[in-house]
Amino acid sequence: KMAPALGRDQIILVNLSGRGDKDMATVAERSGLHL
Repeated sequence: KMAPALGRDQIILVNLSGRGDKDMATVAERSGLHL
């Protein structure tokens, strides 16, 4: 539902296992992002 509204340079991350809240911090850190 969100994808059509996003730009081509934006990324959608889909987590298919567990809650994912801990994984998001790891992905953000490794991508140089600050949550």
